[in-house]
Amino acid sequence: MPPSDLREFPMTQEQAQKHSPLPWHVGPFYKSDIESQSGRIAECVSLKTPRAEANAEFIVRACNSHHELLAALKLACAAIEPPADDMRCHKGLCSPAQCARCSRAAKIHAALAKAEEATHV
Repeated sequence: MPPSDLREFPMTQEQAQKHSPLPWHVGPFYKSDIESQSGRIAECVSLKTPRAEANAEFIVRACNSHHELLAALKLACAAIEPPADDMRCHKGLCSPAQCARCSRAAKIHAALAKAEEATHV
């Protein structure tokens, strides 16, 4: 039975200790700073530019949602099997590339593999 709840994929203690505690936020004075409860984490170069501020906001949003997105991808992968190795779609009628469902399943599984690879660096 596939998992049905994001709580089934909690962040491991090892993951929690590798980086500053979440949530992160954009600094109150310099909007290009990234901070957590433990203090300043990083600074996007070119202080006080719109691009530096946008980069800081993007990094904060991505980091704060990373674990939930990873858990959601695991749920999706459990619900949608990838195409079979015999190069046929889930119904055996065409190639996986020609089948919209198999194409989506392959993309979901590839995204999860990429995200998990990045978390073990």
